Amino acid sequence: IPVKHQSPQVQSAFHRPPVGQKDTGNNNQQRGVALQNLLITQISDHQGAQKPIQNGTIHGYQQLSSNPTVPRSSDSYPSRTLSESNVINGKIRVKMQVIKANTTWHNADIPIIDHPSAFFVCNQDPRVAEQFSILSIEMNNYYNKPVNTSVPLKNPTIGDFCVARFSEDNLWYRARVVLIQEESILIVFIDYGNSESKPGNEIFPMQEILARLPAIAVACTLAESFPRNENFWTSQATQMFSLLVKNRIVEVQFQQGIGQQWPLHFVKVILDGQSIAQHPKLAPYLIPAQNEQIAMHFNDKFTSMEYILYNVAVGESDIYSDTLP
Repeated sequence: IPVKHQSPQVQSAFHRPPVGQKDTGNNNQQRGVALQNLLITQISDHQGAQKPIQNGTIHGYQQLSSNPTVPRSSDSYPSRTLSESNVINGKIRVKMQVIKANTTWHNADIPIIDHPSAFFVCNQDPRVAEQFSILSIEMNNYYNKPVNTSVPLKNPTIGDFCVARFSEDNLWYRARVVLIQEESILIVFIDYGNSESKPGNEIFPMQEILARLPAIAVACTLAESFPRNENFWTSQATQMFSLLVKNRIVEVQFQQGIGQQWPLHFVKVILDGQSIAQHPKLAPYLIPAQNEQIAMHFNDKFTSMEYILYNVAVGESDIYSDTLP
């Protein structure tokens, strides 16, 4: 399904395509009712500068078997128990994941791409998919009852978690408030990484039980890869990266982070047994660079709004830290 976009009003390192640019991936094959993957990292109670971001199609995933397979030992499945509080400062919070270095997701996909230094990765492990499928069914059953949508989210603020329908399939998804405008509220769908503007009366409070699992999409940066001869990634580089990975199952290897210098996860993406950075179609658009150099270049361009857009955890209370069964 093509992704529709909203023009950014504020320039940043992570500008998204303008209105009218289409996602060329065959996403129709990827639709599904179930929300099926794992994770983001996000900021709590953040009231910073505001950067409008794209409207986007929810990228569903193919229905997986109800008989999950046992993953490889190198896969990591963070989770948390219901005994942990989902309420912080009186508000429902969805916790985020910080993936440990040397973790490998052998079955992952990349549903949303801004450019090679900013994209979302979803773990396609069947056990995780099954839990999110159950969560999705519960959420849609609850919010499809008119009595449960009689009162919209009251006094919304930047960073609030909520629930809203996606306009193109009319299903309910978990979301977060990104920008409050005069006649609409921009929300990001936390389990996919894309967003949509909605009237305030179409955004509703999230049930605490729906916060028991973390946000799905993990915001990542292609490790050791810098745009060739450019301060920013060109549209051609982004399109080639997207062409290679969209609607493909890839292996994602999480690299050592560099602390506060860069909030996204550095990853290597393995496609058909080869690092995508060395793929002959993408290699002409990039040059090798240390991750520290990439962080130094982009960090001062990373606005406070991106901390919501890319779901960056800023404290221990934001982090989803247990393990799924």
